[in-house]
Amino acid sequence: MKTDSTLTKRQITNIRRKLLAKANADHAQHPQYLGYWDTWSVVRITRDVVLPKSGLVFKEGQYAIADLSSAPKIALTPGFILVYSEISQVSTSIQASLIERILPAPSKTTD
Repeated sequence: MKTDSTLTKRQITNIRRKLLAKANADHAQHPQYLGYWDTWSVVRITRDVVLPKSGLVFKEGQYAIADLSSAPKIALTPGFILVYSEISQVSTSIQASLIERILPAPSKTTD
């Protein structure tokens, strides 16, 4: 998994807020999902992801939210991360190599 630090903390927060709102709205009829994605992080998809049964689930360059702590939980598929797809409206396990973790750009400090 690569990292990218070209966005400000405010930009990341706004992207994350939008993605969480979309995921929550997509699953509003299922109360068990309320707060499910609250600990997930913003990532960028590095190339189109097409799954055999679902078709296109992520577009290259798209921002998404991912459970970066999910890799150890998915014991049968090491190297995979759960990522919420706005396209298919479900959490999908994809290779960690297909995402970039988005970190805030370093802030300028004066000494």
